[in-house]
Amino acid sequence: MIEINPALAPLIRHLHAEGRLRVWSLIVSILGEVAQPEGGQIAMADVLKICAALNIEPQAVRTAMSRLSKEGLVQGRKQGRIALYAFSSKGKKEYEIAARIIYAKPRQIKTWIYAVPPPEMSRARLDEISGHNPMFEISGSCYAWPSEYASSIKSRAAGELILFNQHPDTLPDWTQSTAMKHLNFETCTILSESCSELSLGQLSMNDARAARVLIVHFWRRLALRYPLIEAPFPLQAWPLSAAHRAICAVYPHLVMQTAAEKIGRFK
Repeated sequence: MIEINPALAPLIRHLHAEGRLRVWSLIVSILGEVAQPEGGQIAMADVLKICAALNIEPQAVRTAMSRLSKEGLVQGRKQGRIALYAFSSKGKKEYEIAARIIYAKPRQIKTWIYAVPPPEMSRARLDEISGHNPMFEISGSCYAWPSEYASSIKSRAAGELILFNQHPDTLPDWTQSTAMKHLNFETCTILSESCSELSLGQLSMNDARAARVLIVHFWRRLALRYPLIEAPFPLQAWPLSAAHRAICAVYPHLVMQTAAEKIGRFK
């Protein structure tokens, strides 16, 4: 087992403490965070090295890569004795859509469009209306999007939703608890604290790369679930904002330590 850098230990423990690790999802994060900005492909040996630093067994990595290949999201090729992997055209298209959200810079959203759906509307239909802009569920009967998406929401809603753009006078405690009941506060806290710790020291190139993968992996899962990370609640009640800003503060520091200064993300 590879010795764990103390600065990475909380993130690695959290990675394995969430239940059965979805190694295929972590590989997607590696392909997006490491392979894409560094030429679009990565050697299996490098994937195994990153995963070994995260206490993931080689066989689990190979099984997960095989699954992604069978699903048409990843394609492999041989260069002599080196096995190289990259997103397929399908996988790259899905990644590019997600990357615009994952690597978006922090911003405070001041105005929102609110929607009340009919009682019989399915969640699948709401997701269809939302498109690539995750909706913010205030309760099971009220949803919100940043107002810049109002025209696209209206065009897809086809008159099915009650829409209004006046901010509620009050957002009582029950709305906050309802909206955030599935939010992983622990992940947000660990991200914020780990980013602060990582900003203080110098890491080896391999540790800095592993740190980037871990941070982006956790962030990817949060950023793709919640609308642009901000919310129509006070910032102190919404931990994603603090986590987002902590990531953006440490990310350039980690990029420099991986000799990958040309990566222009989280600016």
